[in-house]
Amino acid sequence: MTMTKERAAAAASRLLQAQTQRARAKLIEIELAAWLVGNAGGQAPRFANPTDDLHVRLAVALGAGDFDAAESLLIAYLPTPEGDKLLFHACHLAGTMMADRLIEIAHRYPDNWFNGRMLTSTSQPARLLALFDNQPTLGHAIITTGELVVVGRDAGAPIAGAEERWAAVVGDQLSHMHDPRFRDTWLRIAARESLDTAVDLLMRLADGWGRDTIVDGVSAVLARLVRQDPERAAAVVASSVAPWDRLAWFETLTWWFDLPAPAEPILHELLNLGDPEINLVLARILTSARAPQWLDHALMTAETQPPLERARELAPGIFQLRAAGLHDEAERVRNRVLPLLPEHPDTPGDVAPRDLFDTLSAPGLPALVPWGAGPGLP
Repeated sequence: MTMTKERAAAAASRLLQAQTQRARAKLIEIELAAWLVGNAGGQAPRFANPTDDLHVRLAVALGAGDFDAAESLLIAYLPTPEGDKLLFHACHLAGTMMADRLIEIAHRYPDNWFNGRMLTSTSQPARLLALFDNQPTLGHAIITTGELVVVGRDAGAPIAGAEERWAAVVGDQLSHMHDPRFRDTWLRIAARESLDTAVDLLMRLADGWGRDTIVDGVSAVLARLVRQDPERAAAVVASSVAPWDRLAWFETLTWWFDLPAPAEPILHELLNLGDPEINLVLARILTSARAPQWLDHALMTAETQPPLERARELAPGIFQLRAAGLHDEAERVRNRVLPLLPEHPDTPGDVAPRDLFDTLSAPGLPALVPWGAGPGLP
């Protein structure tokens, strides 16, 4: 495990160095690299772009667990144009670790973006809800309220303020139905109340809005259903003949790091299409499904996709295996996909695909979603 962390930190350091030369990594990828460098006790290079530099410095401090330094940086730069979105990103990177602090900062700087959904581990839920007191009940308030409902109910201690607000939202559901965040949150809560009702609701929402508009909700419903009745779960996924519709929900069948037998005919049909884009998505899904023969099939055509996109698609499954404690399996899959990930960039100064892959699949990264620290359920 130590060797894996050291390898990831070295890859992250190289990624950051390449990014100072305007390589093609995304901001969240830069932040995750900086997190790993900070977690390893290292320092990141300075960036000419002041916004990127602030985000990197914040991520290094959070990765190192230096919350005092992170808070000082937020207070110093949130009022500036370059620091406008620092609080929002801090919620993603450390909302589960310093929720109370970030909530107080959000109260202090009400004009800055924040992500309340990532702050629901707070010891003061009423203080979090108060951030929305003078705002209309729209997407951000809805998903934060819904997340607090989930947290309270899962702990066996419903949060009264969140329950009251959620009841009002559902009572006025027609006003919110157009928002995919409401639909996902509604499904997540419904799955905890009655799985049969949640399945019916899932199909109704999919018919009205399209399968690809439901993400967390379908995971919450079908990941539960596949444990109880894998044949029924597979039948729900297969109920559309459109390949991309089936693909949109297929990952839920492998949520528990296994490929159920009823899912194999769906997978076989999708692979037989020979579509490189579909196969790359299937390869991402299969990296964590512990089905090496199917993974090899998917990788045969997926390797025609650009190397950096391969790195981005193949990393999450390995990260999920590590988060679940399946470290030996993660290393086996990593070794299988390494030949598809060049060790050097396509163009000088760019990010090396293997460095991006090892950064995004590293152990110990922040969860980025409230339930993402392990094989939990949305």
